[in-house]
Amino acid sequence: MGSVFDVLKMRYSVIAAALLLIMFSGCTSGSSNSYIVIYKINDDELTSIYSSLLENHGDYILELEDKNFIEKAGPINDSTGIAIYNCKSLQEVNSLVFNDPAVKQNLIKPKLFKWDVVTK
Repeated sequence: MGSVFDVLKMRYSVIAAALLLIMFSGCTSGSSNSYIVIYKINDDELTSIYSSLLENHGDYILELEDKNFIEKAGPINDSTGIAIYNCKSLQEVNSLVFNDPAVKQNLIKPKLFKWDVVTK
């Protein structure tokens, strides 16, 4: 049997795969900007609440999609995911990203980039 870390990574992979299958539809909410957020699991902060925090992260991402703040989101590997936000300002996207339960608990480290989209 694998280590606790291997089991936790497997659980994240299942959650991440579920998010990938959802593949959010696009949103258009007035005059908004696109921001890319790269979420990276903070391996230094693995705890017994790892699995539930990732589930809360997934629920939070889905909630933001329902509110038209996120256009697309999903994992790119076992420990990294990407979300494309549509927000009116950097302050708005920062507020949304840093209210994520997994970010608040330092399980996920977000990196935020403004994306100047030049294609349709």
